Amino acid sequence: MHVATQQPVALSPLQEPEPDASIVNGPLDDFRSRTPTAGDVLCACEVADSSLRYDRTTKQRLYATAGIPRYLIVNLVDRTIELYADPDTSTGRYAGVQTIKSGESFDVELGTGRVLTVNADDVLP
Repeated sequence: MHVATQQPVALSPLQEPEPDASIVNGPLDDFRSRTPTAGDVLCACEVADSSLRYDRTTKQRLYATAGIPRYLIVNLVDRTIELYADPDTSTGRYAGVQTIKSGESFDVELGTGRVLTVNADDVLP
């Protein structure tokens, strides 16, 4: 597993967004000759200020439709973190939404029983 920054994710032949960060299943060497697909990505992350509306709508729809398990928005406007979980590929929405504030922590499930606990203050400016 590794963290990629500003690297494309192939969601379909026509859609290849570049999340600000993503947690990708597998070592970096596995992706030297190919672009990660939605099936490789455990969590996509966007940092949003002026792009907040776009990230909440268009980007969320892309990631949910592709079945990316977790989507995280670092909301600079409200100084919160929005964690979306349980994608519904038919509607392009996430069933679970959690808002994390300064001083709180949250878990990102990494599959096979692994969980990454993150302190919001380590992420928020």
